[in-house]
Amino acid sequence: MTPADRNGVVNILRRWLSEEVRFRLGADLVGRWDIEKWAMRADPSWPRQTDAGSCGVFALMAADCFSLGAPLLFRQHDMRTLRERTAIDLFFDEVGVDADVLSLL
Repeated sequence: MTPADRNGVVNILRRWLSEEVRFRLGADLVGRWDIEKWAMRADPSWPRQTDAGSCGVFALMAADCFSLGAPLLFRQHDMRTLRERTAIDLFFDEVGVDADVLSLL
């Protein structure tokens, strides 16, 4: 546990991810990835959740930004829009949807 993770959440997430990788991709990959040793990063400039119900959206958006190498520029005020975007992504089963499809909604 680190000062930035007073509740031990990082270790819980590491264990969960290790088990998911083991279940879905195999024990060999868990060993190669060595998830338990991944560094934790905390940056005070990253978006902060200020309500009790947006943690999933924050996690999804942060993962999306990290995977794309994009800055985390969303904020609590954006949650409604980001929820709608996530719903559209899930509906169409892909991240990118052409503007002409969205205009039909």
